[in-house]
Parts: sequence; structure tokens; C-alpha cells
Amino acid sequence: MSKAAAWLSEHFGKAEYVVRSPGRINLIGEHVDYTGGHMMPTAIQLGIDIALRGNGLKEVRLYSLNFDNGANIRLDNLDKENKVKGWAIYPLGVLKEWMSRGLPLMGFDVCFYADLPNGAGLSSSAALTCGLAFGMNQLFDTACNLMELAGIAREAERKHVGVQCGWMDQVAVLFSEPGKWLHFDAMTMK
Repeated sequence: MSKAAAWLSEHFGKAEYVVRSPGRINLIGEHVDYTGGHMMPTAIQLGIDIALRGNGLKEVRLYSLNFDNGANIRLDNLDKENKVKGWAIYPLGVLKEWMSRGLPLMGFDVCFYADLPNGAGLSSSAALTCGLAFGMNQLFDTACNLMELAGIAREAERKHVGVQCGWMDQVAVLFSEPGKWLHFDAMTMK
């Protein structure tokens, strides 16, 4: 059992879904993905475990084992009531982007545990946002495809956190496999 799932089970109840979201490295493509260039990333073994379960409430309860703190985000007024800081602004961005697309959203509990270092250029923020969007897709049975999830994660960072990222990190996290290079053209989005 992952550390995230164990913590969630102990504090809120058994996890319904556990997602392993990888970090990434790249051979080519640094800073050309947002100008329509070619990239060649791959997933790495380091990543983030994300454990989720529905809670029947009108809030999302977040907890990070790495930062040893949490946040509660009310769903009935995402823009005004939620003054989260630090790492929790990334999940808040995913929730806002999710709702802006009219996707179903109910209260849930989520715990994060990463063996992926923050700020090391390995896409820890994309691993968190993509992994959370992927887990929510499972939890709410919304059937979004991987490119739609990449768009949610990308816009969560761009619009709600202020990171001016391209597509490489999100595409790498959601589409690549460890040990295999992924060729992606940001101009054609293929």
C-alpha cells in the first residue's frame, strides 16, 4: 500500500483510487513546446502517489505528506472562500479548471506523497496536476481523454497558478512510459 493510501485510510477512510503520476526528463524540447516545437520527453520512476476517495461533503480535503499539512477547499464558492497557499494552489487550480469545463465535481478526500523532488526540473507540478485530474476522472467516471486531462492540468498551472508552461510536462506525464522516448510536435499536437 502506498504511503498516501495508508494515510488516507487512517484519517478519512479507504482510498477508492490510487494514482502514480511520474516526473519527466527530456532529450530535446526544453522551452520550445510553447512555441510550437518538437519535444522528446520520457517518464521517470520518481513521481507522486495520489490517493482519493469520495466524502459526500461539499468540500475537498487535501493533505500532503511531504509538506505535512493540508487544506480544505469548499466547492460552493471556489473563487471567494478559498485562500489556500503553497502547494495547495495547484489542486485548487485543477478544481477551478475542472468546474469551468462543466465536469461533475463532488466532495472528496485526497492525500499526496512524492518521492519526486520539488523544483528540480522534473515536472513535479505537472505530476501533481495531471495525477489529480486523472484520479478525478476515475473517481467521477467522466471519461475525459488524456489530452483533455493534459489541458485541464496545463490551464490549472497557467491561469490559476501563473506558470507560463507549454505542453511538454503534461504530455510527458500522461503519455510517456519509463524507458521509452515520446516524440511530440507542439505545432500539430501529435
